[in-house]
Amino acid sequence: MSASPDASQRRARMLDLLPRIYAAQSPDSAIGTLVEAMAQRLAVFDQDLQRVLHDRWVALACGVPDARDGDAAAALDRLGALLQIARLPAAVRHAGAQTLADGRVAVTFVSQAQRDEALLLLELRADGDGPALPRIAGLAVDIEGPTQLVFRSETGDTADPDDAGDPQQGPLARLQELLSPEPTDAYRQRLQITMAVTSAGLATPRAVLSLAIADLGAAPCPKFQRRADATLARGVAQRAQRRCQACGNPALPCPQATLFDAWISEQPAHPVDWQDNDAQLQRVLTLRNDSLVGDRPELTMEVDRPVSFPALQSRASGEIVLYADDLLPGHTLRLLPQLDPQEVAATQSYDRPVSHQWLLRSPHGRAELVDKASGRVRDVSASVFYLRGSQFDDAASRLGGVNVEGLRCGVLEQAVRTPRLEPGDNDWVLLTFTAPAYRFDAPTTTFAQGPNDPGAHFALLDAGIGDGGADFATQLFQWLKRTDDQVADPATLPHFKLAAHWVARPAFLFNLRIPKNGWVQAAELRGAVDLLRADIERARPAGVSARVDFPEPIYREQQPQQQAFTGFDARLVWREDAAPDDAHAPQLALRQALTEAHPLAEGRLTLGAIIDTTRFDWSTLQ
Repeated sequence: MSASPDASQRRARMLDLLPRIYAAQSPDSAIGTLVEAMAQRLAVFDQDLQRVLHDRWVALACGVPDARDGDAAAALDRLGALLQIARLPAAVRHAGAQTLADGRVAVTFVSQAQRDEALLLLELRADGDGPALPRIAGLAVDIEGPTQLVFRSETGDTADPDDAGDPQQGPLARLQELLSPEPTDAYRQRLQITMAVTSAGLATPRAVLSLAIADLGAAPCPKFQRRADATLARGVAQRAQRRCQACGNPALPCPQATLFDAWISEQPAHPVDWQDNDAQLQRVLTLRNDSLVGDRPELTMEVDRPVSFPALQSRASGEIVLYADDLLPGHTLRLLPQLDPQEVAATQSYDRPVSHQWLLRSPHGRAELVDKASGRVRDVSASVFYLRGSQFDDAASRLGGVNVEGLRCGVLEQAVRTPRLEPGDNDWVLLTFTAPAYRFDAPTTTFAQGPNDPGAHFALLDAGIGDGGADFATQLFQWLKRTDDQVADPATLPHFKLAAHWVARPAFLFNLRIPKNGWVQAAELRGAVDLLRADIERARPAGVSARVDFPEPIYREQQPQQQAFTGFDARLVWREDAAPDDAHAPQLALRQALTEAHPLAEGRLTLGAIIDTTRFDWSTLQ
């Protein structure tokens, strides 16, 4: 506030209202001095009245304490106290700071413990042996006493207050931010955004991103972007946003420099792992998929004893994946399923553009058999089959009956496709064939003479199984169904080790991610990161979970090429002079250094050749 407000308007209005005998008096007279004093008091009253009216609004409230109010906080801080939103204090507690004539910053502390606390925060040691990488690069300190420190810059810059908010500011300017409380403009903006989010319940992605950017001391660029399942925002300098001409024109790109990026992913995709180390045949396995969409999982299977034709069936959909071979102990069967484009698109996100990594090298799926002892991997995709079908003779079906065989429909194809995990609980069951002895040299039979005896091979499934049609698929369904009806000794049943990996999109969850660059690290020193987490926890809707993550920024490097690439010019000149000359017929001579005797009884050595499709097409050699 101005100590001596302009009272000229008040003086002119008073002189217009007073009689002329008073208005004609000299300003140095007693009447003139009295009129001037009354005008000054009325001007101060007008100023105070305007301040009272402005201080009722966050956008107009004064952010600097008035000296006439004593120790009372500023009007903006008092409004923030009503909303329980306090201004961030200085990160470095101190008793006072001043800039010296040579540009250094002298800081006074209440005690030596407070001084050591500041050195610890800045990662500078009191013994003078500072670390190789302090919190503020290029900042050095001189200890002047038990309660005073003098900071200087090793780069030669000075503490300019106008550099606040500049991403290229020097170490002393960054130190000034830690010595001062939150700037008024940043606090005012944070109050306005927080009030809209918490009081009005406006927890949209744009509002939450604006709140997060304001907590970190920047201004959100109004040009938000939508990519995949994420809303992207950019943090810019606060003063730059006021003079930006592109903010009001959607067609113009934003020319302001980006301080940091931030984005919110709604229902973010993340990997889910499931494992059962003691799975058995005929036992129902429940897989919980807390997701809004379904997915086909990657499966791995191990056994403790030989098993022929192991299969997994989903009770809900009836889908079956079958491995038409022996699975022996010490081997791991890995199924990387084939996915439809719709299934791939349902699990893609901004944070995970490739939700299933195996699709990069095996877009059509792949089945692998891994020997754990040697590490050898063998492709067994041709031995994996996918079965899907429905039986109309079910008692719950209208087309079937209790004593009527009804109609059966089945689909069988040679493809690596695992049963689909639908949202919620999924009941799966392990199956195998009733008579697994399909190969005489298999360890599951007693017909083999030894481990090296190949024996005789009799396969139940041939190479054309994919063309078997519904009849063959129906037989497989019946064979696998008998597994549920048979009674086996639990002691002889094999034990399976199953593991499933899939991608889920949980409901009522959003993920806020802000790469931790230099600006975010400086805000963390001021305590803004803890404030951000608390504000996001307050702003999230009821029943919705929020995750805040600060990943490492993506490394970007641009190296312009100063010189042109070396040019290569290769030429091949080929000439041939093979024109026929009638006067000189071509002469061919054959010489053989080796001599060999051929009796006439054994026949003669003959040599013949025919030259054709050449320039000498008229000539022959015999």
